[in-house]
Amino acid sequence: MGTGAVRGGSALPEGDKPACSELGRFLIVNTVNRADVERGFQLLQPACDGGDLAACTALGERYGWYDDDARRRLARDLLTDACAKRWSAACTAYGRIVQGSNYQNLQEAARWFLTACELGDANGCSQYGWAGFNGGRHNLAVDGFGKACRLGRRADCHMLGKILFSEDASRAAAAQVWEDNCIHGFTTSCSGAAVALAPLLSPLGDCKRAAPLAAQTCKVRQAESCAVSDACKVAAADGERDAAVERLRAACERKVALACLYWADAQPASMGDGPQVRNAYETACRHNSDAGPIGCSRLAALQLASATAADAARRPIDLLTAACGHSVGEACCTLAGVYQAGKWVAADPARAEALRAKACALGQSRCCGRGGTRAAGPSRSSRHPT
Repeated sequence: MGTGAVRGGSALPEGDKPACSELGRFLIVNTVNRADVERGFQLLQPACDGGDLAACTALGERYGWYDDDARRRLARDLLTDACAKRWSAACTAYGRIVQGSNYQNLQEAARWFLTACELGDANGCSQYGWAGFNGGRHNLAVDGFGKACRLGRRADCHMLGKILFSEDASRAAAAQVWEDNCIHGFTTSCSGAAVALAPLLSPLGDCKRAAPLAAQTCKVRQAESCAVSDACKVAAADGERDAAVERLRAACERKVALACLYWADAQPASMGDGPQVRNAYETACRHNSDAGPIGCSRLAALQLASATAADAARRPIDLLTAACGHSVGEACCTLAGVYQAGKWVAADPARAEALRAKACALGQSRCCGRGGTRAAGPSRSSRHPT
């Protein structure tokens, strides 16, 4: 009997049905030997005919692997029938078949995934989230991953945090999701939460929350978490400060971008904005990391402060404008000083005030209220929110 031509298989003794169904599912999923797969079909078909929806779902999933139309029709019939009988895994399985390997039918697949999710299938919720993510539907992705997270899928909780963190308005929610997921033992979320709550990187900067998370993941040698941990020690200005600064310097030499940002930030004003500081900010800027936006803004501010001609000032102003457009508060604050002073651009007090307001809303306390903005390079003595 060829694989797939298994309808009408021998009836199974009533007491053997659950065990045979389980064995059949194992054989068709976990083996590649043709005879074993054949035996799996032979075990599953009578179980399915007897009303075992798990067996029908396993058969439907396997038939969905084939390219020929007959088997795919059989897969559709088995899975849609089981789904209609509220077997949630069948709804998810059929959604994957509809979706296809190239995600060509995401909208229709999402409907099946949502049905599965509403029936309590955590995998269906996850697949619904991915359909939204791959289809550029932010709200669907948040809904799907959120439901999967509430059903205990930790990887989906982490993905939910990543999506929420991509939007300024939901970054606080992302940090909370990651913190909670870290408490439940998902280490990657500990690192994500530590960076989300790290000083300098966002208005959420809070060393009281970030430091224990960063210390936890630094133990497994995650370089960015170690940098956050040391930055919080620097901010505390206690007996560990000097050792923390030295560790940041050493990590910066290894091109850990976040360490470079924090090391440069920790340097005393007497050091000026010399080549070591500039190089550190440049490393933070050039590497694709969370330190990039602030590092690039710091570097542009230093370049602007040392400019002696309009041509030299134009590029850093353009970079700061772009960064401010991407909600980098420090860039907005520096630009406010530029438009207030009117040195390289036409003075525009109204624009300066709007930029100050935006920077303040983004957590730049030095831009909250009038008179706190400078056009020169950023100060490095009071920028660690705690």
